[in-house]
Amino acid sequence: MNIKRAFLVLAAVLLLPGLAMAGHSTATYDVRLNFNPNTGAPETTANIQCTIGVPIADAIANLGNNDLNKPFDPVTYDAQGIDVCVVTVVAVEGYTPTYTATVSSGAALISGGINSPCSFQPGEDAQEFSCAVVMNGTVGTFKVTKNWANVDVGGDSVDGSYSMELACDKAIIGTGGTSVVNPVSDTDLQGNDTRTWTQTTTSTLTFIVDVSTTGILPNCWATEDVADSSVESDGNCGSREIGLGGFSECVITNTVFFEGIPTLNQYGLAIMALLMLGVGFVGFRRFV
Repeated sequence: MNIKRAFLVLAAVLLLPGLAMAGHSTATYDVRLNFNPNTGAPETTANIQCTIGVPIADAIANLGNNDLNKPFDPVTYDAQGIDVCVVTVVAVEGYTPTYTATVSSGAALISGGINSPCSFQPGEDAQEFSCAVVMNGTVGTFKVTKNWANVDVGGDSVDGSYSMELACDKAIIGTGGTSVVNPVSDTDLQGNDTRTWTQTTTSTLTFIVDVSTTGILPNCWATEDVADSSVESDGNCGSREIGLGGFSECVITNTVFFEGIPTLNQYGLAIMALLMLGVGFVGFRRFV
């Protein structure tokens, strides 16, 4: 009898935890991943790691490679006893992840942000957790400085009107600089993304575009159209490759060349008059 009792007690000890687990709440995790920009975006892997005092390495190895802009297959855990579950995405060169965590009902802990993974703390009831991850591409910058020369030389007025166009063969995702005029966005016949500023000043200005450098590296360049025919444009703003998270800049200088017949100021005219009088006086003395 003692042996039988011991056997029954042992069986109860082994079976009761399993029976109890069958009635525990569950937590379902839905992970969605997007790349920005999504042109040529690679695949990656999402991981979920849960802790019960210490990390459970095999809580789930991964959710597999995602199909672009579609969710990973949801995964469900028994939530009983789990302290925190954390969702992370395997790093992809050139991208920075931003995590947004949501839950169907009262979780004790929800967090997420730039480079801050989704963290969840399951509660007593069945819950559905969602983690949206946006992989933002690394940004590069192209800067153009516009200068003027000989503006105040010669006395004639100069028409400072011009348009400055910055173009890239990948999507431009931001603009900046010292110009207070907002640029016009467009796409040229070759499919390049352009930003054009229209100015009416001879002050030095800068024009900046930010472009994604993730994946295929972009090429950017600048051109301008000057209204005044006496202005000659010179610069080194031809096409150049922007490296991963890189920076490139160039300078365009507008030089004013005054055309027409040179004229003398008042002092020059006075000197010329004295010279003419002197020549006339000498000629008069010779013939008298």
